[in-house]
Amino acid sequence: EVSKTSAEAAKTSADIAVRASIPTLVIDKFKPRNTAANLEAMLQYPDVSITIKNYGQTPAFLRSWTIVFTCENLPTVPDYSGHPASGIVLERDVVQPNASYILPNLPSWHRTEFSLDDVKAIINGKKHLFAYGFICYYDLFGSPLRRFKFCEYALNMSEGWIQWAGGFSPSEAYRGTDDFALKNAAPDEKKAES
Repeated sequence: EVSKTSAEAAKTSADIAVRASIPTLVIDKFKPRNTAANLEAMLQYPDVSITIKNYGQTPAFLRSWTIVFTCENLPTVPDYSGHPASGIVLERDVVQPNASYILPNLPSWHRTEFSLDDVKAIINGKKHLFAYGFICYYDLFGSPLRRFKFCEYALNMSEGWIQWAGGFSPSEAYRGTDDFALKNAAPDEKKAES
């Protein structure tokens, strides 16, 4: 009985050590990139600066990322494919342990464009602006490709300013980290990972 208890305790300790050593990404900052623009322009072509931080003890090797801006109701299961910023390749970028990394600017052809009617509806509170997506990465241990998911909501806004906040997604499907199976990926993401 004593040896069984010791073995279980040793396994628990080993599991904790492994979880602490693998890369663990979180959103450190999520804010508007161009605060010089007026609010209508910021909403018509949303652009954000996303800083992630690796709280694990080993590097995270980034592969690609996706961000979707929408002012429609979020589906129960996130739809990542077919959007302007789906499957953007990150060229051998690495986030060291306890270090931060700012995702690259979206070029104009990867930017979402909202209609002026949608912009007015967002400003008047008739529609809500969400940004959701994920970042794909791998580690030193040969683990499957991982996907860190995020979802942010434009909670408050005024001229030249949008306050983004997490925790407003409709389900757990929009948050957390999971294995990213390429065979199940949409065509945009498969292309990005190859």
